[in-house]
Amino acid sequence: LSLARGARLDQSFGAHDSDLELVRHGVARLPDTSAFSNTVTVVACPVPTITSFTPGSGETGTVVTLTGVTLGDVTGVSVNNVAAPFTILSATSLSFTVAAGTTTGVVRVANLGGTAVGGTFTVLNPTVSGIAPGSGPAGTLVVISGTNLDRVRGVRFGTGGLGLFTAQAAGSLTVRVPVDAATGALTLTSVNGNTTSSATFTYAPRPAGLVAMLGPLGSQDVCQPRSLTGSASSPAFATGTGFNVMVQALVVQADGRIIAGGRYSTFNAAAQNRLVRLLPDGAIDASFTTGTGFNGIVTSAAVQADGKVLVGGSFSSYNGTPGQNGIIRLNADGSRDATFVTGTGFNATVFSLAVQADGKVLVGGDFTSYGVATGQSRLIRLNADGSRDATFVTGAGFNSVVYSLAVQPDGSVLAGGSFTSYNGTGGQNRLIRLTATGSADATWVAGTGFDGTVLSLAVQADGKVLAGGLFTDYNGAAGVNRLVRLNANGSRDAGFGIGTGFDNIVRHLNRQPDGKVLVGGDFTAYNGTTGLNRLVRLNPDGTRDAAFATGTGFDGIVFATAVQATGQVLAAGDFTSYNGTAGQNRLVRLTTTGTLDTTPTPVSGATFTFSPGNSTTNPLVTSTAGSYSATASLNGETSLASNSITLTACPAPTITSFTPTTGETGTVVTVTGTNLSFATGASVNGTAGNTLTNNTGTSLTFTVGAGSTTGPVRVTTPGGTATGGTFTANPVSITGISPNSGGT
Repeated sequence: LSLARGARLDQSFGAHDSDLELVRHGVARLPDTSAFSNTVTVVACPVPTITSFTPGSGETGTVVTLTGVTLGDVTGVSVNNVAAPFTILSATSLSFTVAAGTTTGVVRVANLGGTAVGGTFTVLNPTVSGIAPGSGPAGTLVVISGTNLDRVRGVRFGTGGLGLFTAQAAGSLTVRVPVDAATGALTLTSVNGNTTSSATFTYAPRPAGLVAMLGPLGSQDVCQPRSLTGSASSPAFATGTGFNVMVQALVVQADGRIIAGGRYSTFNAAAQNRLVRLLPDGAIDASFTTGTGFNGIVTSAAVQADGKVLVGGSFSSYNGTPGQNGIIRLNADGSRDATFVTGTGFNATVFSLAVQADGKVLVGGDFTSYGVATGQSRLIRLNADGSRDATFVTGAGFNSVVYSLAVQPDGSVLAGGSFTSYNGTGGQNRLIRLTATGSADATWVAGTGFDGTVLSLAVQADGKVLAGGLFTDYNGAAGVNRLVRLNANGSRDAGFGIGTGFDNIVRHLNRQPDGKVLVGGDFTAYNGTTGLNRLVRLNPDGTRDAAFATGTGFDGIVFATAVQATGQVLAAGDFTSYNGTAGQNRLVRLTTTGTLDTTPTPVSGATFTFSPGNSTTNPLVTSTAGSYSATASLNGETSLASNSITLTACPAPTITSFTPTTGETGTVVTVTGTNLSFATGASVNGTAGNTLTNNTGTSLTFTVGAGSTTGPVRVTTPGGTATGGTFTANPVSITGISPNSGGT
């Protein structure tokens, strides 16, 4: 009899076990056919032991390495009795992944010999216990309370955008509401990609500027109480003569102000070199001063959570200060932020900037060095102070330009461009996803990638990725003309149908919170429909949104788009007309239906503060003379003072005459004079008359009251009391009767 070396009682003997008889000491024989064979000893399966495991804490999805003894034939691993997928590495080590739904508890390893119990693994998935406030406009700081919040890498507002963090600890996370937020639960994504949701946050869009009006207009006095009513509107968008050369970068700040960068040297006929900040209505923001500006092109811009502005491009000086090579950070007033130290900067153009939730800055372009650090080929991550983040390791980097960057909620980084390799590995054709540490993400499977440059990326709330550019093929599939949507793993999303796609370059993608997608570029047709010149909006399934009607569109390239909080669309580029209207020089604002936004838009829901008095009751009812104005406030936006309305004092009345001049009680007297319209009383010698009627500015009537005696007639209005001549009272009196007796 033979038995495989090392076999134990827990292992099978094969096809003819029924012919064997096992005896107590592991001796086998064939019944009644021969004497005992040679002896084979079968030992019991040894129980495994756990020496250690690391890490001892983490989220679900964490990969744990465990060491011990007799691990080569393990049949199961669990944490707090929840099975964990595992891989045996050797007889003394294995790795396992903490499964979804696992809670803190002991680690167990089992084989057929028994189960070993190790120490406790602590599950650190983020949890949310509350948010405050529960509503607000863009720029609002929302404090999230809970546990393990230091592991969060992204917070999405409803189906809208990701907020930037201003403070982060295990028990509390503060995040700023983005312009592209949407009402809904906050979705928190951790470093391991786990998500958890909060209660609903109500997004209150800030209007694109606010103008207060007070009415009714015209001259008014306070002879009677006056009602002054406040109303509000968003102003029309007007840029005057606009820009003299193309605009390439466009960003809307939380307060609605607009950052525009490009090649231009004037805005509205005034010198403005390559960067300007505009008010929401298109007027230049005088509080943002750039001096002599940049000496080269601005290609990208991004706004941090603290309101500071990052600018990238091919410049080398700003406002006369040299050495600002390719990147600079500006304070909220436009001055250079000296705390952002870039050394000698970049040796070539910066094309893309992306601010992570934690404040670190991703930079993509055509450069190969930053400061004294060489080998930073086309992608780098900077710390908040401008120093290189050594934890983001790109190795040999990219072999060609990075034009677009996007950050996913878990901290993963999407990079698009003209490259075909990353860190020495070929086949990374124009799009790649990197982990938060800079390594290529093996779970992203793009196959052969794109056959042409990727210029723009946008990440949807569901994790799907939109890519636009010059390509016509993705992963071997032809007909992907300049636009594609990919699933979260990099495969093509067949549910996004573009038909024949675009006939020319797609340069910019902008995903709206409602899932619709703005597409700008050089094209003039989409899916066989011509005349869609350089701007189109698509539905979430890829069909054209016919409700967004651009008419004949633009006469030049659209390089960038942005959406204001209330849905108006900003488009920038190298055009000079839109839908046949000339003078739209490189920047326009469109309504949600695609028409030029050139008229004020009434706004509902505003509150008003009246001056003087600071009353917040609208309308304001007053009988006090003076000059009145109001300011409007809505969702974080406050207007300047409205037009003024002056209420004049009520003029004093005068009495010219009255008739009759004599009479008894009950006599109806007609008074003529001036300013009698709002008379509140008439009297004879101090005794009030009754029933004032037929009031006009020049006459009124009253009835002589009972008990009146001869004396002056007076009329009282809110403007004062007028005294007229004497009314002689002739009351009926009885001096006697005759006869003083008699019958019927």
